[in-house]
Amino acid sequence: MIGRLVAFALHQRFIVLALALLLTVGGIVSYYHLPIEAYPDVGDVQVEVITLWPGHSAEEVERVVTLALEKQLNGIANLTFLRSQSLFGLSNIRVLFSDGTDPYWARQQVQERLLAAEVPGDVKPSMVPLSSVIGEIYRYTLHSDRLPLVEVKALQDWVLEREFLKVPGVADVISTPWPPTTPTPAAATSPAASTR
Repeated sequence: MIGRLVAFALHQRFIVLALALLLTVGGIVSYYHLPIEAYPDVGDVQVEVITLWPGHSAEEVERVVTLALEKQLNGIANLTFLRSQSLFGLSNIRVLFSDGTDPYWARQQVQERLLAAEVPGDVKPSMVPLSSVIGEIYRYTLHSDRLPLVEVKALQDWVLEREFLKVPGVADVISTPWPPTTPTPAAATSPAASTR
């Protein structure tokens, strides 16, 4: 078998060279069209719907909000499965689509269905910003020797957060105090606390 293949390659040099050239051109074309990423996104196409309904029990949120939204979202083309979770005042629904579905098309379909959902008037379902499963997380801290903590927090909320959201690729900015601090009675009654 191998002997015949080698004999064919030696006698039909033109065909072998043409196949080698075709393979080389195909490889070069594929190289330039291949999306190369350091961490390829292998996650499913997913749209997450979060609905706040403050002050209502998990059972009430499930019955009034989650079931109404699930009923609307069922039947979307390319839908793989629907997962939901109802908590106190919160409904969270994950809609997963089959591989190859355009994420923007999926979000459009979900948005159209959300507008038609029969939920109470004070309930506004919203979609989580489009982001990758392997999104980057950047953590930073703000320190100031001149500004009080309240002004540093205001600077974070009103200036830095808005500027970060303008950066391409940033899906969301979440501001949390770090390290978490809890007031103690001794700190509240200290002379330094009374002078502020």
